[in-house]
Amino acid sequence: MSEFRHRGACELIAKVLQAEYQARIRVTGTSMLPAIWPGDVLLVSPLGDTDFAKGNIVLFLRNGRLFAHRVVDRSGDRLITRGDAVPDCDPPVSASELLGVVAGIVRNDGSMRVVPSAPPMRHRMIALAVRHSQLAYRMVLKVHQCGGLLRTVSGVTGWSGFTRVPRSHQGVAGE
Repeated sequence: MSEFRHRGACELIAKVLQAEYQARIRVTGTSMLPAIWPGDVLLVSPLGDTDFAKGNIVLFLRNGRLFAHRVVDRSGDRLITRGDAVPDCDPPVSASELLGVVAGIVRNDGSMRVVPSAPPMRHRMIALAVRHSQLAYRMVLKVHQCGGLLRTVSGVTGWSGFTRVPRSHQGVAGE
């Protein structure tokens, strides 16, 4: 996608959330492995009166790009965020950059996962390895890709802890 179209799409998503509608956004990056994978669809709720806590995954717009990163701390009226698979924290996120909070994740197989306030221990261990090792990063992506192929071939449609979302409920919010 060209930079212009990408920037326009980000601005459109920002306007939708600012108008108090829910948005669905397909993930392309890997900064939130293993909690969020490329191809996952994030269900993002508008800010409303949200009181952000450590562990929430927030969506923010910075330099024409969208980021969905976990809140790790607070500095005055700003949030300190970091991608689970990234070693360093982001520069503090101001209220004007915040767009919404990730309420759920729809996987490629159609299963849905509610975002827990704290990632499970296995996710924290994988994220730690991925943060500090390119080899671990490549291995995790490869295993995930192979796992997707194996699930498709074997007919298994989800992982423990996921709830299948019927196709009829996957429309745009407000339909």
